[in-house]
Amino acid sequence: MKIVQMLCPSSKYNIKCPYSMEAEGICIHNTANDAPAVNEIKYMISNNKETSFHFAVDDIQAVQGLPLDRNGWHASDGGNGRGNRKTIAIEICYSKSGGDRWLKALDNAAELTAELLIDHGWDISKVSKHQDYGNHKHCPHRILDEYGWDNFLNLIKSKMGKSTETETKTDEAVSSGKTVVTLAREVIAGRWGNGAQRKANLTAAGYDYAEIQGAVNDICAGKSVADKVATCTKSTTSTPTPAPTPAQPATPAKKSNDEIAKEVMAGKWGNGADRKARLEAAGYDYAAVQNIVNGLAGKSTQTTTPAKKSNEAIAREVIAGKWGNGNQRKQRLTAAGYNYAAIQRLVNRMI
Repeated sequence: MKIVQMLCPSSKYNIKCPYSMEAEGICIHNTANDAPAVNEIKYMISNNKETSFHFAVDDIQAVQGLPLDRNGWHASDGGNGRGNRKTIAIEICYSKSGGDRWLKALDNAAELTAELLIDHGWDISKVSKHQDYGNHKHCPHRILDEYGWDNFLNLIKSKMGKSTETETKTDEAVSSGKTVVTLAREVIAGRWGNGAQRKANLTAAGYDYAEIQGAVNDICAGKSVADKVATCTKSTTSTPTPAPTPAQPATPAKKSNDEIAKEVMAGKWGNGADRKARLEAAGYDYAAVQNIVNGLAGKSTQTTTPAKKSNEAIAREVIAGKWGNGNQRKQRLTAAGYNYAAIQRLVNRMI
């Protein structure tokens, strides 16, 4: 997503963004006119009205007008309202006339929103609309009237690489003919739980737990997996027979936690939520492995939860020089379980 910065000068902070902010979500608006994003931001910055917002998005790009660590006046819920004080405001352009330009702007806004959610470690529940706050203004008007709010949320989810359909672990899922690899990747993505819960969910849905877990182990180990339609152990007739007790799966943890921690340090297990999902899918204790990683990175091994701060808080620490520079910064952030690319994007937007 192309983002151009045209930030409000600090001399106007007292009008446009007087308070520091650690954002807790995103608020979506429609501009109700037909100006491009650059013009929207220029006008917002140049006038002396309090109305302000963080991004304007058109069919070409997103333009940032406020730093993400300053509040905006956009949600009509007063000086202490959550909308104004805790959300990142995105204005979608060309909503007065609609048409192809607006639809492209809408698509770009969904992409920007998805990127912000990923960067902050948020899920779709963190996306709200102007209508949710203050005087409940009918905004974003064209999304509400024409496109549909739920459709917009689904568009964002698709940009995040997530399915827009609800995952159901029932006979319907069994009869859908999913393959072993498809189910294994769903397990790795965390959709079937962990440990005993995962086994119970897969078995209840009629799948052979040992078969699926074996594929998970092979994928996490970098081995090729022969794909086939997953074995269905549950009848799809109106009177299903009990599923047989699945065979015990192969022990997923082939290496010691110390060995896995060294592989984590080498970048072989990803970062953040992806790392956690992959380690747990392979049968490892994420907290125990991360503890060792923290120790190798020079941190106390007594810490059981390595990532206690938001990405935005870490970005501020980076700006303050607490995480070093260049490759050293990247190595330290990665070792501590943070997504370096996401943190660096936030840093770039704040400075």
